[in-house]
Amino acid sequence: MKKIKKKHRILMAGLGVLAAFSTIGAVAVACNNQSKNRQLYSNGSTTLDPKQVARTVALVNVNDLHGAILENVVNNKIKKDGYGMIRVLNDINIIRQRYGKDNVSVVLGGDNYQGGLASDLTHGLMAGKALALLNPVESVVGNHEFDWGLEYLDPKHPRTASNMALAKQYMSLVEGPNDQGFQTFAQTLWPNQPKKKFLAANIFKKGTNELVDWVDPTSVIDFNGFKVGIVGLATEDTVRTTLFANIKDLDFGGKPENLAKIVDHYAEKLIKEQKVDTVVVLSHSFANEYELTRKRGDKTEVWRDGKVALKGTEGEAVEIIKNMTSNNVTAILAAHSHKLVNDKMRNKNGHQIIVAQGHSKANTISELRFNLNHENKLLWSEMIVNPRLSTAGEIDGTHFVPEADLLDPAKNKHYDQNLLAMKKVLDQAKAIEDKLDQDVLVQNNPTELKREYFGQGAVGSFVSDLAADNLKYKHPTTGIEKPVDAVLWNAGGLRADIPAGPITKKDILTVAPFDNFFIMGEISVADLKKEFSNETKGKAPFGGKLRITKTNDGITKIEKKQEDGQFKELNDNDTVIIAVNNFMWTNGDGYTFSKTLKNVDSRYDQDFENAIKYLLIRWLEATPAEKKEKLMDKYQNFNASDRYIDNSTKTPAAPTK
Repeated sequence: MKKIKKKHRILMAGLGVLAAFSTIGAVAVACNNQSKNRQLYSNGSTTLDPKQVARTVALVNVNDLHGAILENVVNNKIKKDGYGMIRVLNDINIIRQRYGKDNVSVVLGGDNYQGGLASDLTHGLMAGKALALLNPVESVVGNHEFDWGLEYLDPKHPRTASNMALAKQYMSLVEGPNDQGFQTFAQTLWPNQPKKKFLAANIFKKGTNELVDWVDPTSVIDFNGFKVGIVGLATEDTVRTTLFANIKDLDFGGKPENLAKIVDHYAEKLIKEQKVDTVVVLSHSFANEYELTRKRGDKTEVWRDGKVALKGTEGEAVEIIKNMTSNNVTAILAAHSHKLVNDKMRNKNGHQIIVAQGHSKANTISELRFNLNHENKLLWSEMIVNPRLSTAGEIDGTHFVPEADLLDPAKNKHYDQNLLAMKKVLDQAKAIEDKLDQDVLVQNNPTELKREYFGQGAVGSFVSDLAADNLKYKHPTTGIEKPVDAVLWNAGGLRADIPAGPITKKDILTVAPFDNFFIMGEISVADLKKEFSNETKGKAPFGGKLRITKTNDGITKIEKKQEDGQFKELNDNDTVIIAVNNFMWTNGDGYTFSKTLKNVDSRYDQDFENAIKYLLIRWLEATPAEKKEKLMDKYQNFNASDRYIDNSTKTPAAPTK
């Protein structure tokens, strides 16, 4: 398979992002033989004649892997974060054998690295090595690709020594050359292509219309004469979901109408200059499903077809499509919201465009098929959001196929040597995680602690209370130290449940994977009410001495626990001491703590070893066993209303990740 790439550096300052998704199933796109620019979409129309198909080529998209490279199987049931890269590779082998190796290309939808423990601790190295074995031809830039700093994307960017300090001890366990523990993401994915770059047509140097020099806006994949143009788009949501310090010199393109102009421009450029047959947008933007409703008399009800609720699709990707004019785009491959979506939407001209996305952590992958005739012309396209191809009945455990069978050539007709190479990489990752799982911090946690996006959650309460018990605020002028009244997290800053049984270092590092730091300061109760009322990206779990009450008007009451155990309501002009992470302090997720937090104590924001996740571990190590036992008892029959009284009736929107 021949691959051509051409850079286009232009001119549209302040444009930026894309993506998509919607319902499960296959979406078919009929192509008028007279003009491939006029595509008619149908759902399995009988006018689509399989006998005319000479060959099929396919783009396989793996989006939002989040470093989840190891399987997680309990009683022959695959957990939602544990399909595992052995099965992902075998799925792709099945597709390649179905259509021929040269007729299938793998692309990555971004957020490739952050999330899985071994990948986190090696700053993406383990996930990169596993993904490289899929032989991806392109990857778009996700918002979490910025988590460890620009040096992982821009080879010219200065390396941050403290950023690497603890990561190196884990990187040293990984076999193979890694430049003393450091590789850019591109170097790991494409070790034999030193000039290869990620895709993004909308990451600009701040205040300019010039693309950064570590991305390409487009590429062309040539399937032996059938050419697919690719336009890359990062999500504009990056500005709200990423540590400000890591993106302060970048712009992401702004509103959907601006992003639509970017897509239109590059799509037409690819058609005219590269003579591609169709264009696909590889993006890290979001879309979500919602249930359609209709009026029945005085009532509003869910619109159903029989018992099935009808659904629509909304979000950034949909708004981009609505503002597009190009009729040369077949599909947008999407990411970011972790939702399964397969739908079609119309642009300004009425041209329909597929929007699709697989689940996060490779639970499902999306397969865009182009069915061609004997003259290499497109007959129709179809999007399949794949069921898991390498096992069956995984929901109830029946017909479960273990990884060992996939690694046995006698049992797996899709076996190849890459599966063994993948096992070698995963064995290294497992060794890292097993080492951490042996370090027990709490001997017994009687019941599973749940993490919630739109609720207080036992996990959020546990880690927040632990921090509140140990942090000491130091006034920057007087030097006087005081305990903090509350510790707040952003909803997306906590990423996992804590299972019943012993709590290990692995558990804590999985719950709080980011390299964030605590920022402490004083805040008025009036300002804190406003901050708590921000649910743009979910509720802020918190711990400490405060209790809040929410109504439809937002947070209307904040109380503080007194020494006698009773709560006293605070006035708006009262001041409390809180701690937040540096992501929230730099206005991540729509918070405004950079303005509302006064007399800031940022002592912890100095050294990588003081990252929140490592402080949590050290605090648990220093806590006497008896006290830890009492601490865990506190969360066994957890009741969020002990600290968060919710009297509202509004339903919040689904957050993006």
